[in-house]
Amino acid sequence: MSVIRFTYDKQLTKEFIKLGFELNEDDKKWIPPFRKELQHQLSKDFEFNRNQGNSHCNFIATRNGKMLARLSAMKNKNLIDKNGNQIGTIGFVECINDMEVAKEILNDAVSFLVNENGINKIYGPMNFDIWHGYRFMTKGFEREIFPGEPYNKPYYNEMFIKAGFKAIYSWDSTEVENYEDLIGISSRGKVRFEMLKEIGYTFKDLDSNNLDEQLINLYNIINISFNNFFAYTEIDLEEFTRMYSGLRHSTKPGFFSLIYDEAGLLSGFTGVLVDESIAIRAMRGNKGILSKVKFSINKPKADRAVFYVAGITPEQIQKHSGLGRAGFYYGVQKAIEAGYDKMVFALMAKDQVVHGLLGKHANKHDREYTLYELQI
Repeated sequence: MSVIRFTYDKQLTKEFIKLGFELNEDDKKWIPPFRKELQHQLSKDFEFNRNQGNSHCNFIATRNGKMLARLSAMKNKNLIDKNGNQIGTIGFVECINDMEVAKEILNDAVSFLVNENGINKIYGPMNFDIWHGYRFMTKGFEREIFPGEPYNKPYYNEMFIKAGFKAIYSWDSTEVENYEDLIGISSRGKVRFEMLKEIGYTFKDLDSNNLDEQLINLYNIINISFNNFFAYTEIDLEEFTRMYSGLRHSTKPGFFSLIYDEAGLLSGFTGVLVDESIAIRAMRGNKGILSKVKFSINKPKADRAVFYVAGITPEQIQKHSGLGRAGFYYGVQKAIEAGYDKMVFALMAKDQVVHGLLGKHANKHDREYTLYELQI
């Protein structure tokens, strides 16, 4: 077996992307990534790659001309620990079920980070940062996955553990599958929502006709509210806008909202998505006209909402205003009003207080995810 390494190479990039499709094409739950998006992320034009101080290297393991595994090793200059030490990442992981193959390609990636970049702490899986995909699923493989959910072959966890990685942080998702339970969960924040509205708090829904300006506000409030989250790093506004411009088509009125306090200060946000997994899966990783037609045909099949993200400022936390509870109510209520009786409360960190808002579902944890760390 040999391992090919490259940074920018048009043909090898195609092979790198192709392997992901080959290894997952028979998995009916898998949501294919868009090929052009992967090509962009692996190109010199990608925001991460344009930033001085960042670096990466891609690896493909082959035997007798057949691709067996792939991954990338990355140095994000902004990803540092509390002591100021650089943290590396390993992402875009795909591999056949062969621990020796996995060990060899992981060793090469670790060597790149340690010996060529002086890094002694590595997170994985993480594609550049937490914005572009990270974490392995560890539980919930039998469930219908939602867009943006970590999804991988179960044995990938074993690959990392056998290579010396240890679990460092965990998340979970909970699905509520009937109207009555959603109403019960929603009611937990209703009183607080009405109280805050009474004293002047406003909930302003993102408007597709004025999305560009509102995305700037969303970008700012996410950076403020997530600043102390585990492994959080900012991305450029340009990249954020490119990523979130799809909200113009993939959400409903009230599903994404900016929250302002009684003085008009931006204080929080909520983000609910329509689960368009069936429609996206039908596109098979392409964005051509035919693929867009397939998306349109399958879009009406979406019958589930995903409470994907929310946050409030440190000032609101210190005030104990209850804005988090009120925002939670608002997002769930908007989904109910839009006709959804199933909802996934997605990607909650194990130590997040939001679990308490789920009532009897607080410890259900249909799906779980883990980020691993290797210390040299």
